[in-house]
Amino acid sequence: MENLSYPLNRNLSAAQMVKRIQAFNGVLHAVRFYKNPNVDCSIHLLVKDNIGVRDWPSSAGSFALKNLRLPDAFCIEQLRKNPRIDIFGKTHLTELAGFVTSSVLKRGYSELGGFGRNPYGGRFPCGGSSVGSAIAVSAGFCDAALGTETRGSIMIPAMYNGVYGFKPTRGSISRTGIIPLSSSFDAPGVLARNPELLKEVFLSMTGYDSSDPQSFDFSFCPKPFIRSRPRLLFLRNSLQVSSALNFFFIRLAD
Repeated sequence: MENLSYPLNRNLSAAQMVKRIQAFNGVLHAVRFYKNPNVDCSIHLLVKDNIGVRDWPSSAGSFALKNLRLPDAFCIEQLRKNPRIDIFGKTHLTELAGFVTSSVLKRGYSELGGFGRNPYGGRFPCGGSSVGSAIAVSAGFCDAALGTETRGSIMIPAMYNGVYGFKPTRGSISRTGIIPLSSSFDAPGVLARNPELLKEVFLSMTGYDSSDPQSFDFSFCPKPFIRSRPRLLFLRNSLQVSSALNFFFIRLAD
């Protein structure tokens, strides 16, 4: 398979996204549903298919749930308050977020979506369970996509597919309206083409939800999810990686 990724530093219009979905989704198996993006919005967002969105069924990647209808999840309700964000479709995921067997998690398989394919081609893995969301961002199908993580389901596919991923502290984004894998460890998060998009989508999702016992409100904190001088000690011997991470954190904190 040829390289079907789209450069993260290159502008991407709504029309280009649709053309790329039409041309490449049959190979990459990333998107389950989509409609024409709203060209008046500046952030075009896809949503992992275990998160309730009233416009489409929510399957969690399972054939048994393929027609399940859920109302908007709490985080989707929050996102709809931001007029810059357009929710225009849903992405495939590892079946039941990897519940069936851990051996298929990294390959991103579901009965509905098949095996996701890494846009970079070759034998590169694509990760799971937020595999469709990571592939969609990497392939230029959207600006950003929602994922969920229980044990690596955002960060692993983000790494494999070469996009920005953020799994926030549990409770900062409500889990209400999301088909669970673990009621204790699930956390919704964001995959995006750049840190600025990631930050806006994340902050638009937050808010206290009384129906989620882990939910909390950190609006009193001016910079709630980033410290002023971030450091990852286990990477201290890699100057190249540390420099890239510092650049990312600086952009995220602005």
